[in-house]
Amino acid sequence: MTRISVSLLFFLMILLGGCAATRPFPTEYKPGEYIGEQGGWPGMTVRVTIREGRIQEVRILRSDGTPSYTEEIGAVLPGRVVRANSPEVDGVSGATLSGDAFLAAVRDALEKAR
Repeated sequence: MTRISVSLLFFLMILLGGCAATRPFPTEYKPGEYIGEQGGWPGMTVRVTIREGRIQEVRILRSDGTPSYTEEIGAVLPGRVVRANSPEVDGVSGATLSGDAFLAAVRDALEKAR
């Protein structure tokens, strides 16, 4: 093999090895209602409802963040999470901290639903 081929092969092994180390969220969860929390600022508490192994609803129960940002993410992110059946969704431009807190709280709830 040529030096370039060996280098390319080594690069691909590292790249794919890193991908295998990530822990994706499952596509199916245990039924029930789960509370997730994100400490720090802005603190956030959410309730995630699981039916038939899928996320059915995500509701913000408490937020310490700016009310207008909470309203903005509350209008967008729960639907994205339900459609994706995962917290791995795009955030909301302009409400980054609140969006990150929301998604962290959802991840916390889903850890309990595994």
